[in-house]
Parts: sequence; C-alpha cells; structure tokens
Amino acid sequence: MDPDTHERIGHWYKVKGTKTLPCSAISHGDPLPKKRVILLWKPPKDRPKGEVIFVATVLQSYGNYYSGIVAGIPPSEEQEDEHEGPY
Repeated sequence: MDPDTHERIGHWYKVKGTKTLPCSAISHGDPLPKKRVILLWKPPKDRPKGEVIFVATVLQSYGNYYSGIVAGIPPSEEQEDEHEGPY
C-alpha cells in the first residue's frame, strides 16, 4: 500500500501453495495449515523506489483471524545510504 494515498500498489507473484487475487492480495492455495509462507511482491513500474506498507490478515480458522497486521520492512541498502545514523 502507498503510505501517502493508501492505494494498493504492485502485485504478488503466484508462488507454490498460494493464489493471487484481483485486489492486490494473495491467499493460501490449499486448506493445509501453514507454519510460514514466503511471498514475492513486485512494485509497480512507475514506482520502482520509495516506501511501501504491507498490511496482512492471517486466518487461523474462519472464526479466528488477525487483521491489520503491518509488516516491518527493513530499508534497502540504497535507502540506508541516503540517511545518516540510525532511524
């Protein structure tokens, strides 16, 4: 998500065990429980740099889920070079 406009940006690549959704989302591809998932996201071509926010909902069961989880993304090496000192 764009941190300024809250617009959904980029898209997810389909990786093993997942399915992509038209709303810039990704979901499980089978009903098997997951201990972890590895996802691959591509930024939009018109925004190859800048900040992005990943917001997730994790479904434990249809009656038990966690929404609004914001992922902590470390800055890229390029972004670290632009700043002096720790964040």
